[in-house]
Amino acid sequence: MSAFIKDLRLEDKAGQLCRVHGAVLLRGPPAAVSEVPEDKTLICVAHKAGQPGDVAACVADAGELAAWRDGRKEFEASRAWLLMDKALAEKLSVCF
Repeated sequence: MSAFIKDLRLEDKAGQLCRVHGAVLLRGPPAAVSEVPEDKTLICVAHKAGQPGDVAACVADAGELAAWRDGRKEFEASRAWLLMDKALAEKLSVCF
């Protein structure tokens, strides 16, 4: 189960993570979780259809990467992929 970044405004979570917390926006998801540096956390920001705001999920393993990249049909197709300092992501997350 993915951990979620908490305490962000509902909208523009990707922008907030970049501006406030130094996350880096990627062009797309990595091919494999092994491409994520050890000191970073991969984050997927998506919008759930019919709900206000975005969710920012920490992607920790291959199953979660596949689910956020290819599945999770309750979310709209567009996703933002970010890399963020792992210790900070853990501090800001629920269920890490």
